[in-house]
Amino acid sequence: MPRRTLSLVVMAFLALIPSACWDKREGAVRVTVIGGAAKVSDPALTMLSAPDAVLIATVGQGLVRFDAAGNIVPGLAERWNVSDDGLSYIFRIASADWPGGRKITAQQVARILKRSTAESSINPLKDTLGAVDDIVAMTDRVIEIRLKAPRPNLLSVLAQPEFAIVRNGTGTGPFQVDPKQDKPGELRLTREIVSADEETTRHDQLVLASGPAEQAVRSFAAGNSDLVLGGTFSDLPYAQRVRLPRGSLRFDPASGLFGLIPSRPGSALDDVGVRQLLSEAIDRDALVDALRVPGLAARATVLEPGLHGL
Repeated sequence: MPRRTLSLVVMAFLALIPSACWDKREGAVRVTVIGGAAKVSDPALTMLSAPDAVLIATVGQGLVRFDAAGNIVPGLAERWNVSDDGLSYIFRIASADWPGGRKITAQQVARILKRSTAESSINPLKDTLGAVDDIVAMTDRVIEIRLKAPRPNLLSVLAQPEFAIVRNGTGTGPFQVDPKQDKPGELRLTREIVSADEETTRHDQLVLASGPAEQAVRSFAAGNSDLVLGGTFSDLPYAQRVRLPRGSLRFDPASGLFGLIPSRPGSALDDVGVRQLLSEAIDRDALVDALRVPGLAARATVLEPGLHGL
């Protein structure tokens, strides 16, 4: 892993990561996300683009978050307890402020999460939390999520950008948008980390940019970006046309790639047997070989009876 590692988690097919031999510049870490300009959107009202998701995960953490290794660690909640039957999750909110200095309260957090899981919400992950019975503030710093049925993956879902705690275009950290921006189209993000003995303070800076895949890859190849996130397999040719450091191209595992997902009822795909035949007709090895990515292999994953993906 590079010396400078970002605790950003976004489900992207294509990621460019600096190798150990890549020149390390001092100062702000520069991240480019393939897509349009990043903005702090309300996940209950807007589908997040890849740049939006990275920005929100950085400036608007949820109750919990992912660390650089993908483990669940405290976010806005400093600790939590789960009942023996798995139906109650109680979170203690850390003492924190909104930008501007007002305290973040459990009542505000509960209201924001209830909006994201409401029937009117367009949050794409709300159905994953379909077993939520209620979200209540027990005190100013304690919140409880009550479930109708156990959800073992609840914490992993709450760590996604779609459940970041944001309101009125502002988030809960750990980074904040610096009001003094250097270049149009880029966002400079900053945070302060105080040592355990409160005697030293470290200032971290992150510059977040976005743009088309070809531009993002060329910027990375030229050493102007430390990390590129986003894109799909259709953007792979851009990365294959330029000289990149060895080991810098990474891929997220994707279930269903080159698989079959019926989008509407009323066709021949309603027949499980038809889907099975079509699935068996896909030469996954040939499709993966055509991508010309060393070490990338096809694997069969059953999505539902008769429906298979890579």
